[in-house]
Amino acid sequence: MLANSDEQRETAYAMVAIAFEISVVTAPAIVALIVAVASPTSAVLIAATLAASAAFAFSLTPASRRWRGTRHEVGWLGPLVAPGMRTVCGVLLMFGIAFGVVQVAVPAFTLDRGSASAGGVLLACLSLGSLIGGLVYGSRNWPGTLPPRLAGVMISLGAGYALLSLPSDYLPLAVLLVIAGTLLAPASVICSTLLDDVAPGGTVTEAYAVMVTGIVAGIAAGQALGGSIVESASYDAAVLVAGGIAACGAIVVRLRRRTLTATTVTAGATGGRS
Repeated sequence: MLANSDEQRETAYAMVAIAFEISVVTAPAIVALIVAVASPTSAVLIAATLAASAAFAFSLTPASRRWRGTRHEVGWLGPLVAPGMRTVCGVLLMFGIAFGVVQVAVPAFTLDRGSASAGGVLLACLSLGSLIGGLVYGSRNWPGTLPPRLAGVMISLGAGYALLSLPSDYLPLAVLLVIAGTLLAPASVICSTLLDDVAPGGTVTEAYAVMVTGIVAGIAAGQALGGSIVESASYDAAVLVAGGIAACGAIVVRLRRRTLTATTVTAGATGGRS
C-alpha cells in the first residue's frame, strides 16, 4: 500500500523512527551479550551480516521490485537545487549540531560526578524519549500544516535542551532527557514528510540521503563544538548553547517558510533562486 497523503506518510515515517529507536535502545545490550559469549569480532561480523541481509531482503520485496524512478535533471547540487530542500537541510543541520552538543555534554555531566558509565544510560533516555515521541506522533493526525509544526517542534526542542541545565542529579536529568527526546522523532518525521513536497520530482530517494547527511554532518560538528564548550566553559553552557542552536532551526523555518510551498519548489527545481 502506498502512502498517498501527508498523514499517511507521517505515520510511515514515524514507524521508521520507532524501528530505529528500538534498534538504538536494544542493540548495545545485544552486542554486550555477543561479546560476552563470543568475541567483539563476532559482534562486528553479525552486524555486517544483518545489514547486508536486510538490504538484500528489501530489494526482493514486491514494492521495491515494482518501483520505477522518474526521469529528472541531474546537476552537481542534486536535490539541493530546490530552495525548500536547502531550508529543510538547514533545519536538520541545526537539529544535528544541537544533538551533537548534548551527546558530549551529558557524559561530561556524569564524569564531573565521578561516574563515566552513567553517561551512556542517560543518553539512552534520549532514545527512549524519541521512541515515545514517535509512537505518540505517529498514532494520530495533527492540526495545521507541516512548516509551522516543524517550527514549533524546534522551538520546543530548544527549550527542552536548555532545561537540561537545571538538574544537579542523575534522576531529574534523566526525566528531562526523556522529555526532550520526545521531540526528536517528530522533528525527523516532519522533515522526512516535507521532502515529498520540496524535493524536485524524481529525487526523493536522493533527497533523503542528503537529509541524513545533513544530520550526520551536524552531529559531528556539534560534538566538536560541545567538547570545546565543556572544556572551556561548563556543562550548563553547552546545553544552553544546544538549546539556542535548536531554536535557530525554528528561525530558519520562519524566515524561509515560502520556500516550503509547492510553487516555490517548482520554481527552484527549474532554475529559480532563493
